[in-house]
Amino acid sequence: MLIASRSGLNPITVCSPHNFDLVKSFGATQVFDYRSPTCIDDIRKYTRNSLKFALDCVSEPETMEFCYKVLGRTGGKYTALEPYAEFLHTRPRTVVPDWVLGPAVLGQAMGWPEPFTREADEQLREFGVEWFDTVQKLLDSGKIRPHPVKVVVGGWEGVADGLEMLRQKQVSGQKLVCAVA
Repeated sequence: MLIASRSGLNPITVCSPHNFDLVKSFGATQVFDYRSPTCIDDIRKYTRNSLKFALDCVSEPETMEFCYKVLGRTGGKYTALEPYAEFLHTRPRTVVPDWVLGPAVLGQAMGWPEPFTREADEQLREFGVEWFDTVQKLLDSGKIRPHPVKVVVGGWEGVADGLEMLRQKQVSGQKLVCAVA
């Protein structure tokens, strides 16, 4: 969110109330409780029904539907971190859906199953190199920072423990890190 706000955008987000202060510290100008029965209406009121961009970091059918409902009357751009179900694209005249594949920024060919397959892309690799350099400088200068880290002990066995913590929804507002030899 700090990158978004430093780029002149007005980032808003949804999360659990216990993470409101954390996301505000990352640059969110307004935070909404996604469990509130009035959340969609609250966002539409706050944005005066003019929200143009939605980044769906969860990328489930329910979150895509949520994002489509909060995008403004004139529409905008929806971006997910996974492929989206085409039948959920309910606003074809006003919303442009897309999804991104993080490793694609390396510019290397990926022989993953469809729809993840990618050909090598030199332009994307050059962008990735430039982007990583920019992000590192922002990190080094303290202009952006990573999420709080929770270290999971136990080496490779800790990976399984961390996955179980995720399944049990015991992780919120943190990145899990497992040190393996």
